[in-house]
Formats: sequence, C-alpha cells, structure tokens
Amino acid sequence: MSSPLEYIVARISEQNPVASKKLKKNLTKFSDEHKKNANEFFSLYSEYLNSIGKSIDYAIDCYLKMIGDMFYERLQFLETGRYANESYKDVNARIYSNPEIMDYHLHGLMLGQFLWLDQYIRFKFFCDNLRKYKPITRYLEIGAGHGLYVSEAARQFGEDVAFEVLDISPSSIEICKSLVKGKKINFILSDAFAYESSEKFDFITIGEVIEHLEDPLPLLEKIYDMLCENGNVYLTTPVNAPMIDHIYLFNNIEEIKSLVNKAGFAIVEDIAVYSDDMPEELAVKHKIPLMYACFMKKAK
Repeated sequence: MSSPLEYIVARISEQNPVASKKLKKNLTKFSDEHKKNANEFFSLYSEYLNSIGKSIDYAIDCYLKMIGDMFYERLQFLETGRYANESYKDVNARIYSNPEIMDYHLHGLMLGQFLWLDQYIRFKFFCDNLRKYKPITRYLEIGAGHGLYVSEAARQFGEDVAFEVLDISPSSIEICKSLVKGKKINFILSDAFAYESSEKFDFITIGEVIEHLEDPLPLLEKIYDMLCENGNVYLTTPVNAPMIDHIYLFNNIEEIKSLVNKAGFAIVEDIAVYSDDMPEELAVKHKIPLMYACFMKKAK
C-alpha cells in the first residue's frame, strides 16, 4: 500500500506529467525525516478532508489548478516585470472574501508545503531553531495558513504558552483549526491592523503575509509595537514569486532586509532557497522565485 506522499505524487504525475518532473526530482532530495513529516501531515489532512466530505483527490485537483494559476501569473510577470495585483482591497474582494477561490487556493498550498523543497526547508529552519528564542509565554501568528507553524510551536512549548492565531479568512481559520486539534490556541478572525492586545508578545510568526500588502512597512511597525523588548519574530516572504494574491514585489533579498531594518528590526539568522535547483547566476537571470526566512529582534 502506498504512503500518502507516494499516492499524491503518483496522481499528480498521471494528470500533469510536466509538474511531476519537478516533484520527482524533489523526491530524490527528500530526507527520511521529510518524508515521515509529509506522510504524517497528509494523513492528518486527509482526515480533515474526509470530515467535510472530500478526499485527498480533491486537494490534488486544487493543487493542479493552483500551479496552473502560478504558470499564468509567471508569464505575465516575466513580460511586465511586476505583479498583476496592485490593490489589497481588490484582492480581498476577489479572493480572500470569495470562499470558492480561497478554498482551492488554500488546499493547493497545503500540498505545496511538503511537495516543494523550498517550503519544507524553511519549515525545518523554524523547527530546528525555535527553542533558541525561549522563554516564550505569549505567542502570536499572523496568517493562519495551514497551521503547521503554530502546531509545531505548541508541540515544542506545551501548554505554558498562550497561543493566538490571527487571520482575515474564515476558510483559512477553519482549516488551521482542524489541523491543530488538541492544542489550546485562540483563533481570531480579524485584520491585523484592527487587532489590539493589552499585552505584548514574546514571539510573533508572520509567514507569507507581507507580500500580500500594498505597503508592508506599517504592518512590520505594528508588529514591532506588539513585541516585547526582548521578543523575537519569525518572518518569511518571497522574491520574484507571482501568485494570484501577491501585491508587493521584492526584487531581491536586500530589499527585504532594508525593509525590516527600516521597521526597527535586526536580523538574527536567516535562510534563502530558490524554488528551482539551478546555479544562482541562472536563477537570478531568469527571476526564479527565491524563498526567504529569518528570525529577527528589535534593533538595540
């Protein structure tokens, strides 16, 4: 009997031979730990799908639709040199507030978390280094996503930490809740700018969020204000990565670092991974998406 990971790759290969080439190449680089984590995640995710009357085949269809969108967005990006979206208001109305589009996009991203090597490397970076940033008593995640990061933080730190997860999408919160079963996490449906807390946080995670804004600086400044003086932030965002809901284009890592420095942060440690395995010179030339992650703190 095939594992969930093997089943997903086989089904994608049947339906999209071009996409399967990259997946099979990725598989050769997956460690045993990666495969184990992927199968555990996909098994839990399948249970959730079954609970809402769907199957992993539904998620595979969503994934294939999503990468089709990505291909089109990339063609437009290479032609124009910019992302197609300019207004958060428009993206919110067209995607985040539209369950039909948001659902397939989210379910597609769920598979990408473990099928895409760059995504897993950033998750592993988070897992391997999070304990360095103790003590943590209050933890906030902005952007519920798939729940993987807050679930890992809850696993590492246990019930002594107060966890909050903030998101503007009901679809995202619903999926996240289903995948963090048994963990005490407070979910809040709210825009980050409308959210207020009487207490500051020791740790804030903001993954794949700032590229969805017209101007990320005000959000980073708000995070600075919400963070304890000795607190830390885990941030991820991409370079040259067009998607149906991306607005703010980072052309290189230096632009990201400059922005977080402007918001008052200092980078403690970071990692960057291209989405395709090729020499850096070619990756830069062809504007291959570069995925960036860092732990940062308030600059002294």
